[in-house]
Amino acid sequence: MRGVIFILSFLLVFVCFPVSVFALSPSPDIKVNGFDNNMAIASGEELSITLALDTGDFANQDADWWFLHYMPDGSIYYFDILTWELRDLGVDPVVQPTYQGPLFDFGALELVALSDLSEGAHEFLFAVDTERDGVLQENAFSDSVTVTVTSDTVTSEDVDLSGNYTYETFNPELSGSCDLITLFLGCTSDCTIIGTDGEMNVTQRGDNIAIEVKGSESPEWYTFEGAMNNDGFTSEYSTFESMSGCDMTADIILVGDNIDTDSFSGYISGDLDMSGNCFGMTLDCLLSADYTAKRIQSGSLVIKSNSPEGESMLMDSLLRSLLSR
Repeated sequence: MRGVIFILSFLLVFVCFPVSVFALSPSPDIKVNGFDNNMAIASGEELSITLALDTGDFANQDADWWFLHYMPDGSIYYFDILTWELRDLGVDPVVQPTYQGPLFDFGALELVALSDLSEGAHEFLFAVDTERDGVLQENAFSDSVTVTVTSDTVTSEDVDLSGNYTYETFNPELSGSCDLITLFLGCTSDCTIIGTDGEMNVTQRGDNIAIEVKGSESPEWYTFEGAMNNDGFTSEYSTFESMSGCDMTADIILVGDNIDTDSFSGYISGDLDMSGNCFGMTLDCLLSADYTAKRIQSGSLVIKSNSPEGESMLMDSLLRSLLSR
């Protein structure tokens, strides 16, 4: 596992070509009750919605800012910055921007707290686009979370995995077009999931779970977020970067089962893609590995940031770390 393998495919672009070629895109972030992932809650449970923005190379550029709440009945609310409240736009409205002005960095701003939401799926969207025209563009930089409100009480089936673990990985496999990864690492599939051991921090709140993973040779922590179910849990790490027409995406899941008091096991699998104007290089690679995790400490832990510079700076941060070794 040794960190998250897809980052290495991204780094290949930077090793072969100057970093200055790329403009770092704005990276909006929205969290509900401290989590990025879609979740289910019981009716009446309170939601705290926080926003953050890393402007990348777009600081001070004029933009439309959007915070929207899509209701189960099809109506849309937008956040009015003048009154600091959500306003109902009705069904199929002309969507209103929350703010129009230059982009700036900020983090962990609690925008609104909600309770007594109607049953059904509620989507919360935070977006910015640099065409300041009052129209939500399809290519807006955005992040969203969907919260499903149910009448049933959400429980964790009497299991709480919160704590600190060590892990080991087994049976790493690669398939598809993975040549760029193996070329960069100078090895075959038995070493492409960088390392066989590392640490896991698990934070569980009801049925919502966040799992930090740090390989023994990885400089960063990576957070997988998801939900518990009757068989265990499924958590996901997803990222998308588009730099000068080079689109790089990754979707990796971490599944856990065989849970007992002091350990759990499961598998990790992922899909890595690199396409577009990437200097003629393309990548469509699948990876998988099994793992076991053993508890070394119980109790809730604070979730660390993926990178102190923000998600959009992750590749540059890893490159500096790699070159410093």
